[in-house]
Amino acid sequence: MNHNSFLRMKYLALVIFFICVGHFAVKAQIKAISDRYPVIPYPAHLIPENGDFIINQKTSIVVQNESFRQDATALKQLIKELSGITLQESKTENSNCIVFKKDNSIASGEGYHLLVTPLKIILSASAPAGLFWGIETIRQLLPVSGSAIKELKIPAVEINDQPAYGWRGMHLDVSRHFFSVDYLKKFIDRMALYKLNRLHLHLTEDQ
Repeated sequence: MNHNSFLRMKYLALVIFFICVGHFAVKAQIKAISDRYPVIPYPAHLIPENGDFIINQKTSIVVQNESFRQDATALKQLIKELSGITLQESKTENSNCIVFKKDNSIASGEGYHLLVTPLKIILSASAPAGLFWGIETIRQLLPVSGSAIKELKIPAVEINDQPAYGWRGMHLDVSRHFFSVDYLKKFIDRMALYKLNRLHLHLTEDQ
């Protein structure tokens, strides 16, 4: 083997080494992001930020549009069930609050913008459907469990998201296979968690 061939092989080995190092570094970074932001399906745009927003007994919720009132009640109930914390409603923003905003610049009725900082959470949408999906994203970012704890942490992040498909459905055959009402409620709840918006119940057979 001459000197030039040796140098080429050495150069090729170095290139392969750095490609492998870069590959594993990228995989590690992706895993770290997915562990910190376990959102399914993955948002259209997600920008990781530093720090966490802490939900505690002093956290308030600000509803800037009456069409979002029902969603605010749903979030309050979720926080209450998860941690025992009761969110108080406020008319003004402060340094420890969750804000629901109506933003008509968001084109999709199912789209939303979520900004989580250590000081506050701002969830914006142009329609209640978008706000609902934003709440489901917050739900996925909350700890999996935490009975009667003093505070909940949500990682700081900025998310712009909207569904890639208008029809996102599940099928359940309750004609051939019987399910309880409680199971159906749980099934629908899981569909909502993963942003599925159509339930097809196979109720009867023509026989």
